[in-house]
Amino acid sequence: MTPTPHPLWDGHSHTQFCAHGSGDRAELMIEQAIALGFTRYSLTEHAPLPPGLLADAKLQLELALAPELVMPYLAWARGVKERYQGQIEVLVGLEVDYLHGHEDYTRQFLNEFGPLLDDALLSLHFLPGVTDYEMLDFSKDDLLRGLLPRYGSLGALHDAYWDALLASALADLGRYKPKRLGHPGLIYKFRKELDFGDLETHPPPAFARFLKICHEGGYSLDNNMGGTYKASCGQPYLPAGLCRAALAAQVPLVYGSDAHSTKAVEQAWKGYETHCQHD
Repeated sequence: MTPTPHPLWDGHSHTQFCAHGSGDRAELMIEQAIALGFTRYSLTEHAPLPPGLLADAKLQLELALAPELVMPYLAWARGVKERYQGQIEVLVGLEVDYLHGHEDYTRQFLNEFGPLLDDALLSLHFLPGVTDYEMLDFSKDDLLRGLLPRYGSLGALHDAYWDALLASALADLGRYKPKRLGHPGLIYKFRKELDFGDLETHPPPAFARFLKICHEGGYSLDNNMGGTYKASCGQPYLPAGLCRAALAAQVPLVYGSDAHSTKAVEQAWKGYETHCQHD
């Protein structure tokens, strides 16, 4: 479940199973990737969240697969893999959330479905908020309302984010734990709307340890281009300086479009060509 890094591999993409996506069929995204020259493409739909994680049950179903859709999604993905054999290598995968305090749920889920996967990401979208788990990337106003009051400052929230990423790398999630960590630097999604100051170029102490654990544990990082086509961000989620630090620490980077639409496949690739020549 840990493919070797590959130069023309999109390691992070979504499908029509994503309730908060565009509804575009993933076959169209795959064909766009083929046209751009890609030879490997990972389907990494959002895995179900723990039951009752959010008080808003409707929102929870918009953010990730409903449990009863996991097997239909995997069956569909296997069919797509077979359909495009010889044109592009399609990997059947999931994007799994790291949630501190819910490790048993995640381990059990991976024990059940890990054997059916070619690939997987472990991503951090949520931190404990004022009253509940809150999303880091839903909206600037949501972050300010639900997270900032708990941590007290943007700097403290930034530190908490990298501490949680370090915890995700250290977490015991069983033999099927994903070995690629999704969109590190997602905390910067609203960098054009919030004043991060030098936090983008001066990582917290946890970052150096994070890279050390990644190197020692054989993890790679999702070099996620989703931020390049978000007006609030305008760059890859992992800032260039942190990207270079990861490479210097010998932590592999895997390109990820994080595409939720056909349009985003090409937008992400253009963002990579513009912003990530150092890779």
